[in-house]
Amino acid sequence: MTFKKYDWQNKHQDWSDERLIESYLITNNAEFVATLFSRYADLIYGLCLKYLKDVQESEDTSYELFESLLTKLKNHTIISFKPWFYRTASNYCLDKLRKQKSSIVVPMDDKFVSDISDLDLNETNDKELLLAKIDTCLKTLNEDQRKCIDLFYFQEKSYQDISDDMNISWAMTRSFIQNGKRNLKICMEKR
Repeated sequence: MTFKKYDWQNKHQDWSDERLIESYLITNNAEFVATLFSRYADLIYGLCLKYLKDVQESEDTSYELFESLLTKLKNHTIISFKPWFYRTASNYCLDKLRKQKSSIVVPMDDKFVSDISDLDLNETNDKELLLAKIDTCLKTLNEDQRKCIDLFYFQEKSYQDISDDMNISWAMTRSFIQNGKRNLKICMEKR
């Protein structure tokens, strides 16, 4: 992604970041911010692409960050623009990912699920044996793992809902589910 370089940008190309910010604050002319943004557009786009892994979303996010500069520059005292902008862009991308992840349901695609999905529902004895096996293995998990597995797979709650219900972080929820799933798989393979 390359920010279009207009004639007015060439006038200010040699100015320091600080001078461009100061000029914007005095005149409220967005051209100074556009010149500033154009210097770092490729860096910011690359950062967005690294986090978001989607070309169109990364371009859109880069332009959202440019628009946010117009107000952020007025509200923040910035000593060194490049690292500040990089950190701001990084946080913005992480926030976007957090919002997306709160609605993502992670499929459980290992032996545990294949054992259940491969069942012939007419074979009730096999189904009962498998459910008894799952129940037995669930009891071997620690309390947090068992509760997270139950909420996620059997009550179909999202990571964010579980995190809120159990008053733990999203990362801890993810960890309990992943470790619980792994331990459940190991237990079921042993039986």
